Amino acid sequence: MKSQTKKMFIELRVGVVATVLFVSPCYPDNEPNGYTNEAAIAASRLLHGAIESADDVTLYSLDPERADLIDHSPEHLAKLFSGYLILGQALIDDASERRALVDSLCLGLANSPRMVELCFDPHHGLRIRKGSQNLNVVICFQCHQIQLNGNSEFIPISRSPQGVFDSALQKAHLPISK
Repeated sequence: MKSQTKKMFIELRVGVVATVLFVSPCYPDNEPNGYTNEAAIAASRLLHGAIESADDVTLYSLDPERADLIDHSPEHLAKLFSGYLILGQALIDDASERRALVDSLCLGLANSPRMVELCFDPHHGLRIRKGSQNLNVVICFQCHQIQLNGNSEFIPISRSPQGVFDSALQKAHLPISK
């Protein structure tokens, strides 16, 4: 009886893992790149869920240097996105452009590298808002990492979404920091 229960549990776990890997909408052609990062899969699902019901989406151009957090005045804090100085921001109204940004992030997560740099000097940010809830994504394409809401673990991502993000910044006439 005990071995039968254990066998069913193992089969259930294998089934769940297989479902997560092959049903994920962020893998091109439903094929993972051979490297499974559970945080990347979870982030992809969170991004897709958030974009479907978003009230608004804001794209940010960021100064990659961590801002001075000594000044807690509302004026100073309004100039920051997850602790980084905002160089420019644009509300993304077009649903297809919103979707393109999130889809590119998911593709980058699906093709994330196994090794990353340690810099985390983000130049891009994305805020997806629903009511009073925000999902903030801080992105460093140089070191191949993102962070959600400024307090998650760093999640590996490829550089592939950078072109989509830079194009959106250019379209909004925002600076692209290098």
